[in-house]
Amino acid sequence: MSRTLMTLVAAGLLLGATSPASAQRLLGSDGTAVLTWDFTAAPGGPCGAPVPSFTPCPHGVGLCGIPPLGPVPPGTFWGDIADDPIGDTVYVTDGRVIGSFAGDTPCSAGLCAAYNTFVVPLAGIGPITGMGCDGSGTFTGGAPLLWITDGVTIAGIIPPPPPVCGPATVVFPPCPIPTLGLATDVSWDPATGFLWMSFAGGFVQGFSVPGCVAATPPIPVAACPLGPLVGIAVDTATPNFTSPVSTGYVTDGVTVAAIDLFTGVVAPPTFYTPIPCNPTPSPLNGLALAQYGVQYGAPRIGAKLDTFGQSSTPGPTFGLEVTGAPSVGTAFLILNFNFPGPGFFCPPVAGVGTKIWVDPTPPGSVIALPALGPACAAIFLPIPPAVPAGLEIFAQMVFVGTSGPPAIDATNGIAATIALP
Repeated sequence: MSRTLMTLVAAGLLLGATSPASAQRLLGSDGTAVLTWDFTAAPGGPCGAPVPSFTPCPHGVGLCGIPPLGPVPPGTFWGDIADDPIGDTVYVTDGRVIGSFAGDTPCSAGLCAAYNTFVVPLAGIGPITGMGCDGSGTFTGGAPLLWITDGVTIAGIIPPPPPVCGPATVVFPPCPIPTLGLATDVSWDPATGFLWMSFAGGFVQGFSVPGCVAATPPIPVAACPLGPLVGIAVDTATPNFTSPVSTGYVTDGVTVAAIDLFTGVVAPPTFYTPIPCNPTPSPLNGLALAQYGVQYGAPRIGAKLDTFGQSSTPGPTFGLEVTGAPSVGTAFLILNFNFPGPGFFCPPVAGVGTKIWVDPTPPGSVIALPALGPACAAIFLPIPPAVPAGLEIFAQMVFVGTSGPPAIDATNGIAATIALP
C-alpha cells in the first residue's frame, strides 16, 4: 500500500501546482486543568472544511520517579506544549517538569499514553514559559531537540527517548535573549532555520541558533483582537510551491490567529485554516502544531475515514484509518493530490450512487481492497524523505457490495499536507 502511495507521489512531483495546501491541527496546553487539546480551526473552507474536531488528553501523570505535571500557578506564563512529528510524540510542561506522551496513534490505541517524565538539568534557568521541537535533529545528528525558554533565555536539550527514564541532555546552555520583554513560547522553523518566539508584549521575533542572535526585528502582531501572547506555532508546510508566505499561529489563550510571520498581518487562507481568527477549546497557556489530517464532507451512512500519525517528510508514522465499513464486498480507496489540482471535488460529484469527494482521475488513483468490516482498520502509508512541503493528499473510501454498484456506503474525505519536521 505504501508503495502505491509513493508511486502516486512520484507522479505528482512531475506536475505543476495550483491549489492551496492544507491539513494541520493545533495542539494547546491548558495548564489549569492539566490537559491538552488536539483541535481544528473553525470551518469555513470548501465543503465545510475542516470538520470540527476537539480531543482532550489528560496529562497529570508522573513516571520515572518524577512528580506528575501539576496546575500552572495563576497569573504566570509557565508551561507549554511541543510536537515531534517524526516520532509523533507530544511534549508538555508545567514549567517545572516535562512529560512526553503518545500522539495520534493508529485507531487511537494508547492515545494520550504517558511515555516518561523528566526534569530540565539546567542550573540557573527559571520555570519554562515556552518549548518547541526540532524533530529532525538539525543540530543533534537526528535526535529530537527541544528548544526551551524561561522568558529571558534560550536553551536546547535532548529529551530521554520514550519510554526510557533519565535526565535530558543539555546541548545548548542558556543564552540571553537580546529583546526587551518576556518570551512566552518558541517554535522551530526548518525552512528558515529560525527559532520564532512570541512575547507577552504582543510581538513575535525570529532568532538564529545556536546562540541568541536576532534574525528579524520585533514584529507586532496585527491580526485578530489579542491580549498578551502565550503561544506560537510555525506552520512547517509553509512556505511552499503555492505560496511564499511563512505562516505561524499565535494565541493569547482564548483566540488563535494565523499570521504572516514576517509582517504580523493575517496569513492567506488555507484548506485547514480558512478563517484567520479561531477560538480555543479552553484557556490555553501554550501552542503547537501537529501534522495531522483534517476531514471534509460527510459519510454516506456511517463509515468514517481519518488519518493517524503525522504527514511530515519523512513521516514514518503516517497512515489512514477507517471505521464503520461494511463487512462484505469491495472497498475502493480513492487518492489524489493538490496538483495539477485541485484533487478534490467541492461540491461533490455523483458516482456509483454516492457522493464522491476526491477526484479519481490522474494523477489520482482508485485502489481495490478487500472488505474491511466495522472495526477500525489501519492502513500504513509511511512518507519518504524529500517530498516537498505543501504537497497535499486527498483520500476517500467507497464501498460496493458483492453484487456491484450502487455503493452501500462511502466515507467523508480527508486531506493531509506534507510538512517539514
